[in-house]
Order: sequence, then structure tokens, then C-alpha cells
Amino acid sequence: MKKCYGCMEEYEEGLTKCPHCGYQEGEKPENALHISPGTVLQERYLVGKVIGYGGFGVTYVGWDSVLDTKIAIKEYLPSEFATRGVGQTMVTVFSGDKQEQFRDGMVKFVEEAQKLAQFSSEPGIVKIFDSFECNNTAYIIMEYLEGETVAEYLKQRSVLSEDETIEMMKPLIKSLEQIHKAGIIHRDIAPDNIFMTKDHKIKLIDFGAARYATTSHSRSLTVIIKPGYSPEEQYRSRGDQGAHTDVYSLAATMYRMLTGETPPDALERRAYFENNKKDILKPISSMAKGISKNHETAILNALNIRVEDRTPDMETFLQELESTEKVRRRSYRIRKIDLYKWPAWLKITVSATSACLVLFLILFLTGVIGFDAHLKTDFILPEGKTRVPSVVNTDFDKAEEKLEDANLKMLVSGREYSDIIPFNYVLYQDVDPGKVVDENSILRLTISSGQMMRIMPDVQGYEIQKAKEQLEGLGISVKTEDESSAVFAEGCVISQSIEPKKSIEKGAEVTLIVSSGHGDEFTEQNVTLPDLKGMTLEEAIEIAEANQFCIKVTERKFNKDHEAGEIIAQSPEPGNIRNSEAVEITVSLGYDDIDVPYVLYFEREEAENFLISQGLEVEFNEDYNNDVEAGLVIGQSPEANTPAEPGTKVTLTICKGPKPFPMPDMTGKTEEAAEKTLDSYGLIVKETLQIDNSQKKG
Repeated sequence: MKKCYGCMEEYEEGLTKCPHCGYQEGEKPENALHISPGTVLQERYLVGKVIGYGGFGVTYVGWDSVLDTKIAIKEYLPSEFATRGVGQTMVTVFSGDKQEQFRDGMVKFVEEAQKLAQFSSEPGIVKIFDSFECNNTAYIIMEYLEGETVAEYLKQRSVLSEDETIEMMKPLIKSLEQIHKAGIIHRDIAPDNIFMTKDHKIKLIDFGAARYATTSHSRSLTVIIKPGYSPEEQYRSRGDQGAHTDVYSLAATMYRMLTGETPPDALERRAYFENNKKDILKPISSMAKGISKNHETAILNALNIRVEDRTPDMETFLQELESTEKVRRRSYRIRKIDLYKWPAWLKITVSATSACLVLFLILFLTGVIGFDAHLKTDFILPEGKTRVPSVVNTDFDKAEEKLEDANLKMLVSGREYSDIIPFNYVLYQDVDPGKVVDENSILRLTISSGQMMRIMPDVQGYEIQKAKEQLEGLGISVKTEDESSAVFAEGCVISQSIEPKKSIEKGAEVTLIVSSGHGDEFTEQNVTLPDLKGMTLEEAIEIAEANQFCIKVTERKFNKDHEAGEIIAQSPEPGNIRNSEAVEITVSLGYDDIDVPYVLYFEREEAENFLISQGLEVEFNEDYNNDVEAGLVIGQSPEANTPAEPGTKVTLTICKGPKPFPMPDMTGKTEEAAEKTLDSYGLIVKETLQIDNSQKKG
């Protein structure tokens, strides 16, 4: 019997596919960064396939050979700070500041595990069995959970009953109460981090991700913001976070379970408050008919925006949920906190100078202050102003809607790959959330392309200049070393440090060994050149060495009649040649269909290089677009993920910038009519129009 690396069950030796889970023996990890199944840690823990990963770490199914039980193995591997070579177990940490950040995070990773291990009796927390450092990183051994997340459960059920929701969440509330007393905060509670086992036990997973996986220097902080579930203090780098932070997130999760809707973003709610509007958070009772008043009030108290107004801890939250007496609704009035507010110190200390008198008059005339000397308690946005919402880690289409609702314009400034932010979600925004700006201001967004592992091309035999152009066009850094060769022509690549077809990150470095020509023992003479067509490149290299001639690969191209790696053509043809003359060969890439990559919002050159590297041809046209920066791809045909034959031509539409239009003729129009005309063209009047009264109409 042998053990399956997919499910850790045993099956017959003669089989290559697990009858329990379908795992294929010898199956490689989906991502080159992950440990190969079958690796043993600490001479005890057997590593199986990956069951979950993100930008901070990887979780594998595993087996504890001492206790003979299935486990989960969590590896600390923040891809922003470290990587791993293909087929290796040792982690390579990036140099400079990233090395320091990696080490700081790893210390917190282990400390968090050691603290959580003390709470193995808590029913709502995943059990921690062990933690250790090896392979230049750290690992946590924890109980293996079988079941599904609450997020997956809600996809089937949409909404849950009041009783089911309360009973599901009580174990978590009680466990979090104890965890918080130890100074540990989760910071990422949401339906996708709450697990429901097959026997209906509820466990909170992914503890501490926000603490050990980010630093003050890391841009990865955006991943711990989950719109709707994160309170407003998490949007600030120095926000007052504590037990109340988890209270908000857990209450937001319960709101989603009861209503089927995710609560509005915390910053958006605050912005509406400050504009003297009602809370945009809908009452639970408007969607979950029949819910008890006490349960609704307890959840809404926990969802108050300001920390000062919110339920302070899990103990209070549980008391309100279980109270038999009427639960009082906590005040949630937002006081003005903005540059437009008249500061209290200024009212006390302002001196009787002329400058201050002028300032006083301005504020008095604009109604900010009055004779009653009372400050306004609520902030009202001035006319023509709006508050920037947070759209980071938000689906692109939803981000566009949010900006439109806030009377802001969007401009896509490009794409970047990310191991953290999902594909087609907003990676960065150039104006901080909560900032007050003019209406119709432009917010520049960088969109995530998700994870991108590039495939190392085969450049063996190419002239070095051609090899460098291909590799550098894919964002691969190239180093060269010279070495004499009896097989490859001078200036051609003998070998490459990263094997072809291996997954690599953008910016990876490859070393190319380049032929410096024949060695001292070379003798120029006539030799017999055989027919190399149909041979593999490896076979041709052996023959060239035996017959003392050298070769050069001039091209690799797709071919229906030859398998990948076979020689399609040679020059000169078979016969007698001078061995100082290089034999030029063309090598086949085979002829499998290609899925057209997604390159929208890529820069023109990067999109072109990427498509060509996949075996596709590229042509261009141009068009105008007001929402995308010039030079980016705004259209592609065929569309992404369309199967295509090698050599298929992909047409990319490149943005020329905003669409120009002629200035409308406003001669003879009234000032009001002229402003309406300009407004219809999307133009804003910045100065008073000068109109000849003699030419006015109407």
C-alpha cells in the first residue's frame, strides 16, 4: 500500500491514480514556488498537495508520521519578499529591506502560532500542534479541516435563519473573547475565513495574517482590507485597532448571513454621515423579516462606524445577543473631523489682529460660525466637492460604479501582476480613500493581472543577441559567461541556468553560457554532414560532436509535421562541408492549440512580447478612449482564453488618449445656454463667460 499525496489515504501499489480523490501520481505543484509533494519536514511531517495559497503563505495537506494522522501544514512564504527555485525546498529571501521585512514577519508568524497553541481547547479556533523553522522559512502544523467555508456555504443557501446564524457564531464569539485577552487580533474575519466542518463545527482560520504578513513598508497591506467587512480604522496605517475591530468584522459577517447582502464599505458609510444623510446600512429587519429586535440592535451596535460608539469587545457583544431585556441602541452620530472644521484651539487663542478679523469675517459670512459661538457638529461637503471612496481590492466593474456614484472620473493607468490582489481587481489608487476632492476629479487606477508565472523559453543554440532580446522582452534579466565549445558556433548559447518551460517570475535572472569558439585542439578539415531533419536537437548535438562540426539554431517555429524539439530544416544540405562552417538548423515547437492570453490594459510593448512568446502574431490599430491612458491595450481580437492555432494573428487596439472634439460654436448664445452646451460636452466653465450684449439672443 502507498499513501496518496492528494488526500493522505492509502491505496494499492499498482495504481497510479488515487481511487479516493483522483490525485495523479507524480503530479507537479501548480505553482513553481510550492514544495513538491512527498517532501518530508523535520523527519516527521509528509507534505502533500497544496490546498490553499495567497501572497502570504501556502497551506498543504500533510501527514504526521508519529501520530499517524492527517494534518495541515502552513508555510510562511510572502511572495513580495521571497521566492523558491524550481524543484527546491529552500526559500530564497530577497536582499535589502525585503530581507528585514521577511525576517520580522517570520518572527511574528511563529510567535502567533505559539500563542494560539495555548488555546487548543477553544472550539472556535483551528488547533495548532507544532511550529518550527527550516528551509530558511517557518511552518505551522495544525488540524486538518474537512468541509467548506461559510462563503461557499452561503453560495448554496444565500441567507441563513436567525437561529442558525446566532448558533453558528456563538462559539467564535466565545473563543475570540479569550484570544483577545491574550492580545491577539484576527483583523481579517469574513465568510471566507470561517470554516464549517462536515460535522457542522465552526472554526476561524487564517489567524494573524494581517499581523505577521505585513509591515509598515509593505504595499501588501491592501489585502487585509475587505470592503464591507473591514471597519474604518483598518483603512488607516495607524488606526486604533483592537477587539472592537474583530467585533465589527464578525457583525458584518452575521449581517451578510442574515440578509444576503454585504454591508456597505465603512468609508462610504462615514462619507454619507458627514453629508447629513442617513446611514446607508439598511436595517436587518427590512430584509430578514421576523428577526428579534434585540438581535438586530446588538448587530447594528457592533457595526457602528466610530470606535467610540461601537460595541467594545466580544463579551459585550455576546451579552447583547443573549439579553432578555431590551438592548439599547448605541448612538452613532458622526462629529465633524475635517479641514473644513473651525478648530477649538483657534476659537480660544485667536488674537485681535487684523488678519484674524478678516478670517473671522469670512467664516461668519459663509455661515461656518455665528454669534452663538457654537461649532457645527456635522461636516457638510461644500458644493462641488466629493469624498474619495476606497476601491483597492475591489472588482474593476464595481470600482467603476463606486467612482461614478461619488461623481469621480476613472483613468486606468495600467496593469501589474500580483500574488495578493485577485485578477481584474484594483491594485492601487492614486488618491487616498476619504480625501475630499473636486467633483469630476480623475482617480488613476492600477489593475491587478493576478499571479503571473512566465514560462522560460528555450534559447539553446541561438546567437546571444537574439537570445537576450527574447528574454529581456519578457522581463527576464540575463547574465552571460563564456566557454569554448566544439559543438556550438561562436557567439551561440551553449546552455541556460533555468530549464526551458519552467515557471519563473518576472524579473528572474538567467545565466547563459555562450560559446567563445573552438578550443585549441580544433583542426579545420572537411567532414561529412548527415541529414539532421527529423532528429531531436539533443541527437544532432551528439552527431555534431562525433563528426566535428558546429551548429547554430536560427529559428524555433510551430510545425504540424514535426514533434516539439525535432529539426525541421538545415543549411547546408547533407554532404561534405568545411567544419569551420556553422550548420544552421530550424527546430520545431510542435503544433498544440494556444489559449489567447488576456492583455487588456497592458502597455503595447509588453503585450506584444507576451503574445509573441506564446506563439502568436500581433498587429495593431488605434482608437480613442477617455478612461484609459494612451499607449495601453483597450481591445484584443480574438478575445482572451479563445483557443487559437500557433501563428494566429491577434489584433490589439491601442489607446490614443481621450477623444478630441471641436469646440462648440457658442456665438450668440446666452451665458446660461453656453454653460449648458459646454456641460453636454463634458466641459466645466472655470471663468465667467464674456458675452456681447448686442449679440445675445432671447
